[in-house]
Amino acid sequence: MQISKKTRLVGLIVVVIFLVGTTISGGIYLIINHFNKTNAIIETYTSGDQPEPPVVYLPCVFDIEVNNPEYGITSMTTVNLYTNASPNTATINATPNDGYRVAYWELNGEIISTDEECTLTAIAVGRFTVTVFFEPIPVINIQVNNENFGKILYNNALITSTELIEDIDQIENLYAIANSNYAFLYWLDLATGQRYTANPLSFTVTQNTTITAVFGSAMADGVAVSVESLAGETSAIGEARITGYSNIDGIEYVHFSAVAYKGYSFVGWYIMGEESPISTQLSADLSLAQVQNKIVIARFEPQFNQDNTNFETDN
Repeated sequence: MQISKKTRLVGLIVVVIFLVGTTISGGIYLIINHFNKTNAIIETYTSGDQPEPPVVYLPCVFDIEVNNPEYGITSMTTVNLYTNASPNTATINATPNDGYRVAYWELNGEIISTDEECTLTAIAVGRFTVTVFFEPIPVINIQVNNENFGKILYNNALITSTELIEDIDQIENLYAIANSNYAFLYWLDLATGQRYTANPLSFTVTQNTTITAVFGSAMADGVAVSVESLAGETSAIGEARITGYSNIDGIEYVHFSAVAYKGYSFVGWYIMGEESPISTQLSADLSLAQVQNKIVIARFEPQFNQDNTNFETDN
């Protein structure tokens, strides 16, 4: 049987009238859960109990990761927030394993926290990754090069060696104290090879290392030191002395130090009878082979004032 165009048109009009009537007297209210779109909630209503317009929740999802699961864990692995409803913030805790600490939290390549606790706020609709970076706590060994030469004063105790495993960024006030007939020379950072002459020493902790207080003999056999003025003055112009002796990488060194008095400037260290200086540093490390059985001279020159006619001396 064929249905005429007129009949199909009448049927279509009837369907439209039915749908319009249904919308007025009742309807279907569809709520979509954006975190689980396959499990939508369908609610129906009839005329007289029509609900408020549907609320569309805008989700912001954070996936929480760690840089190394052997270093620590977090209190949550996924955080569901909303940009237009509660909850829109959440706090996550990172728990480092023994020997580790939280370095920082990172989102989109930016550091958002350096604490063990991090608070997240919904930033936009979408899914984002937050990574907490754990790092090993630096192990600092403090020692002397020879326990017969001297000791280190740390935390009000004299020690020759100790290991520090502390969640700190700064070591403060390490004192090197030499025994009789010995002198403190320098601190040596074995991780970087850098030397420090400050005493007491304070330094920033960045990695595992060993800090050694290097002491040496206060006497260097066969080495003499003297002071000389280029202008021929006989008044007090400065001081020069041997501050220590040490063996570094198999090479024996003598350590010299000079102090210029008021009105004079240090020029350099010279071997008596030679015209060229062997060092122009106030504190110089010179090989024993270079200076043994010789007289090492610290030379000074007067500091002229602005009219270049006079200079000051401090007798």
